[in-house]
Amino acid sequence: MRGNTSWQAVLGLSVVTACFLFSAGPANAVLLVYEPFDYGDDWLDGKGGALGTVGTWESNDTGLPDGWRVHPQGQLTGVAVDVYVPPTGGLNMFDGTMANLPTSGGFAGMAGPEDRGMDYGTDGGTGNLDASIGLDPSVTATFQSNTTTWFSFVSVHAWDRNQGAPQFMIGTDTTTAGSRGLTMVHDPDLGQIGNGIGGGGGAPRGNLFYIYPQYFESGLDNHAPGGYVGDVLGLHDGLQVGYVGTGATGDGTLDNSQRMSWVSTDADGFGAANIVVGKIEWDADTGGEDIISLVRFRETETLSEEAFDALIAAQPDLSSRNWQAGAWGGSNKPNLDQSQFDTLNFSMLKFFIDEIRIATTFQEVIGLSLGTPGDTNDDGVVDAADFIILKKNFGGGAGGDATVGNFDGLGTVDWADLSTLMTQMGAGSAAPATTPEPGTLGLLAIGAAAVIRRRRS
Repeated sequence: MRGNTSWQAVLGLSVVTACFLFSAGPANAVLLVYEPFDYGDDWLDGKGGALGTVGTWESNDTGLPDGWRVHPQGQLTGVAVDVYVPPTGGLNMFDGTMANLPTSGGFAGMAGPEDRGMDYGTDGGTGNLDASIGLDPSVTATFQSNTTTWFSFVSVHAWDRNQGAPQFMIGTDTTTAGSRGLTMVHDPDLGQIGNGIGGGGGAPRGNLFYIYPQYFESGLDNHAPGGYVGDVLGLHDGLQVGYVGTGATGDGTLDNSQRMSWVSTDADGFGAANIVVGKIEWDADTGGEDIISLVRFRETETLSEEAFDALIAAQPDLSSRNWQAGAWGGSNKPNLDQSQFDTLNFSMLKFFIDEIRIATTFQEVIGLSLGTPGDTNDDGVVDAADFIILKKNFGGGAGGDATVGNFDGLGTVDWADLSTLMTQMGAGSAAPATTPEPGTLGLLAIGAAAVIRRRRS
């Protein structure tokens, strides 16, 4: 009797909650931006139309006037490298496909040799790369205080000489062309604010092959404080004002505990995929600052929010939440006006990027919820037919998936699954995600009540 009473209370609450959510608006799990580079084998400039973006891509390659190239998924670029010899043939082996991440379209970045009038299998050297596209205002509107925005992208070193880990920014402007992510354009008289948040590789040279959180303020790059100054670790304030030259201890170079190393090779050869995942918590730090956290996954690793949190716990400076004041001065945390952010930007040397996503949950940002939550029959819309399937399997479906109503894959079909379905009612490609008619909502509430009664009996 105690268990039945618990189910009645919880399921009853789910009905009430669903009614509230219907009136409150769309569900929290939303894929805001998805750029798969589905533009064929062509130059990137002038291409656009991806989810959550406006305008078209503008790219720059300091060694090639045509800018960035889009490469079809499933094909090698023909770029030759020196690191690996047979059996790989000395080629960059990335083809845009991933073992642990859904992919589509193509990938973009450095042009291949044939794109530059050279033979397949020759050197891949071009120059410094920058590219940007506009962000839809509806995406920016989600960057509200005390909300979370996730982002992810796949990236690969395109060549094995003078390459760098790409830097990604959600911001107000583009990075200065050819700066390798050192500066963002900033001129208040021209409306150039020079603010952004994200991460990847960056200056100085000692940080190029690493991943770590960063932000721009008034055109200047910032990262965790406590790096090297004058070959002494622990004195840098985190404001990166110079690129510096060669060497592993240039001003601003971070300690290995403050960054994740880039992976260039795997079992297939040169061209290992790095999956960069970032989390932005707007105005959520103790002083009202933003929190930026950033990690890198490999293709052989499990992608999960638990694994993300574990990586941050192992290396606390991968999150600005943990940046502390010290001998270098203040904690250097980001405190930006995210309502101004209207641009996506990449910068660095000789790389490929793919599968850019911005979302409100971890699952969405790694592409594991590209279908419609609540859709049991995979017809692209959540409707009464899906409710009937869930009702039939309620209390059962252990080990099942969305086809039986077990949307979270946990235990049996339960109140959480019912809540998912009712929250998503009307969503999907076959119908707009609008508030259901009162009659529909009433029928669903009656159906949910029937589920409760059946469980009690």
